[in-house]
Amino acid sequence: MYSLQMNKLASPDRGGIELSHREYRLLRLVAAGRATMSYSCEPDLYIDGRCVCDQFAAHRLSSAGLIQAARAGARHEIVPAQLTPSGWAHLHGNVAYTMPPAA
Repeated sequence: MYSLQMNKLASPDRGGIELSHREYRLLRLVAAGRATMSYSCEPDLYIDGRCVCDQFAAHRLSSAGLIQAARAGARHEIVPAQLTPSGWAHLHGNVAYTMPPAA
């Protein structure tokens, strides 16, 4: 059985947040300005115009408040994505925050 490698971004005494390498990479791509997302309650994430294959990770980052639409749009319109202040803090590893549990 395969195991998911985790990238520890906070010390265990500060909440012990763990993001997968894929989620961490998605944060870096959003920060680089390469991401767009659909404007909806469960947004789909696109990198360089291509749909991200792991939409669960994208939804998890969005529902945790780490990424958001850069501007308002019509329902399901594709808009630029950006990191929230919490997303920037996670990217730089200096936050005590708990990610929602995986379903």
